[in-house]
Amino acid sequence: MAILYSIDGSSKNGGELGFVNRCDLVPEFEAAAFKLRKGEVSEIVESKFGYHIIQLIERRGEQINVRHILLKPSFGPGEINQTFTLADSIYKAIKSDSLTFSEAAQRFSNDSESRYNGGNVVNQKNGTTRFETDEVDPTVFFQLEKMNVGEISAPIQSLSAEGNTAFRILYLRTRSQPHKADLSTDYQRIQEATLTEKENKALTDWVKKKKSTTFVQVADDYKSCSNLGHWFEKLK
Repeated sequence: MAILYSIDGSSKNGGELGFVNRCDLVPEFEAAAFKLRKGEVSEIVESKFGYHIIQLIERRGEQINVRHILLKPSFGPGEINQTFTLADSIYKAIKSDSLTFSEAAQRFSNDSESRYNGGNVVNQKNGTTRFETDEVDPTVFFQLEKMNVGEISAPIQSLSAEGNTAFRILYLRTRSQPHKADLSTDYQRIQEATLTEKENKALTDWVKKKKSTTFVQVADDYKSCSNLGHWFEKLK
């Protein structure tokens, strides 16, 4: 049934995901899957990805191997037009000052990560609301390129993280022009770079310390690689 009907990439394997940790799953899926007994099939479970039917194959402590069937509603032109009409009315309400952007996000946004954060999108790489240009969805980036700081866009069509048709209303809060890094404006990035440099140095020092007391064997095919030369220093 998974091969026939599931839209998930696991369908070719009969819906089997392989062993995953508890924290690797979305909350609704996780809660249902960890309640199952071996071979048991769940009721229909709704998550942000769609509707799941889950079967537990095996559990090892906090790891489970499950198979699932994933289905999600398909939306025709009528539903998409209705969504655009709603998004456009929200945009006009914000522009007329009858609704703030934060209020609109809390009341209408379907993005659970930014909805209660005033619509602010957090960069998962650095934990801030700042993004490099290559970290932004291309559709969003091209719209932002046309905007001035403080400007709010009309609804634009794009895809959500789950691959669904979505309409976004964008608010460009700040934009940084190319410049030399400065502590007053780039503290977070400088801190990250410094931490990465210290971690790399600590790892290099640890490898040097352990290399003299650890057996190291490099395959003959790779011994001519200049980047691996340092592994032979203690073996001469």
